[in-house]
Amino acid sequence: VKNLEPVSQSLMYVNADGKAIPDVYAMVINGFANDWYAGFYIVAVALLAFHISHGASSLFQTLGLRNELLRKVFGCLAGIYALALFVGFAALPASVLVSKYVDGVNIFPVKQIEQGIAANKMEGWDGQSPIFLKHGSEKAKVNCPLAPCKADCPKGGKCTPADNCGRTDCPVAKCPQKTVCPLPAAK
Repeated sequence: VKNLEPVSQSLMYVNADGKAIPDVYAMVINGFANDWYAGFYIVAVALLAFHISHGASSLFQTLGLRNELLRKVFGCLAGIYALALFVGFAALPASVLVSKYVDGVNIFPVKQIEQGIAANKMEGWDGQSPIFLKHGSEKAKVNCPLAPCKADCPKGGKCTPADNCGRTDCPVAKCPQKTVCPLPAAK
C-alpha cells in the first residue's frame, strides 16, 4: 500500500536476526497521525458498521427465521455487533490522535516517531534510503544503518565509528549489531 507521505515506505526495523524489515508499527502510527487519514478511516468504518448492521439483521430474514418478535431481537443483536466492530476498528486511529493531541497521554509514541522522522529530514534524507527509528516509552533515537561488517570484524570484534555509517556520533558497537544514535538537538 502506497502512502502519500513517502517517508512511511522508508521506515525500517531490525529484527532479532539482524535483518532490516519494514516497520509496520511506525508506518501505521505515522499514517493515523495524519488527521485526514484518521478521520476518513473512522468515517469509512462507521459506514461499514452501519452496512453490516443491516446485513446481519437481514441475514435471518433470508434464512426464513424472522417474525415480528425475532425482528427486534435480531435488529438489536446486529446493532450491538456493528457497534462492537466500529469501536474495535476505530480505536486505533482514535488512540493515535489522542496520543498526538492530548498532553500527558502516550498510548502510542506518536511524538517520538514524528521527531525521529523530522530529524532524518533535517539531516538531508534523500527520500529513498531507509529510516530506522527506535520507538517506545523511551525518547526516540535514530538508528544508524548496519555497517557492512565482515565475518571477521576488525579490531577484536568491534566496529569503529567510521564503520557506523560515517557518523562520528554513533557509539562503537560489536559487529554486526545495530548502533543507536541520539537525535540531533533541536535548533
